[in-house]
Amino acid sequence: PNLYAGSDCYIMASIYEGQPLTLLEAMASGLPCMVSDIPVLRIVDEAGCGIITDFQDVEAAANQIIQYLGKDNSNHSRNARDYAVNNLDWQIIVKRYLEEFEKLE
Repeated sequence: PNLYAGSDCYIMASIYEGQPLTLLEAMASGLPCMVSDIPVLRIVDEAGCGIITDFQDVEAAANQIIQYLGKDNSNHSRNARDYAVNNLDWQIIVKRYLEEFEKLE
């Protein structure tokens, strides 16, 4: 939490990921997120907490990040935290797993 608290934003430029715990931690810490355009990272769009960019085009990605940082996106911090609280809490996740297991019976 201290590392996230000392950060202004979270950037993940991966071209392949599983579900990255660091992204979920950043969201739970209320950080706006800038991530690659790969399916698992599109949670950022769903949560309305940042931007998705193509980091393979370095110049375009840099310009998009600079534009993003130049705008007031304070709502993205709130959206990130709200999404984490409402969707990523362990009690919510456990309930979803139990519902899936019950379908197998």
